[in-house]
Amino acid sequence: MSAPSHPLLLRAAQVVTENVEREKLHPYPYKEDKMKILMRTGPGAWSDAVNEYIRQYNYRDFDVAPGNVTLGDVKFLDVGSLRDGLIKHHFAHSWHED
Repeated sequence: MSAPSHPLLLRAAQVVTENVEREKLHPYPYKEDKMKILMRTGPGAWSDAVNEYIRQYNYRDFDVAPGNVTLGDVKFLDVGSLRDGLIKHHFAHSWHED
């Protein structure tokens, strides 16, 4: 969950916009359209924004990977949170039809 207009979410939206604009001039080198989508607007764009946020605090992504780390007003949960049902991951190709 997030507060409305949280800087991290706004940055993620900005990364997506930048990726779309950049791809108009320099298409992604991936042959599969699905991979292009993942990098342009999906987890790739989200990861870019999150990693940028983490670097603002002089951390690296693997520093927060174990979880239970709070940077600013963002709490990074551990991977066990998926297993324990605290959060749900929707990456089972549920977002597209084959």
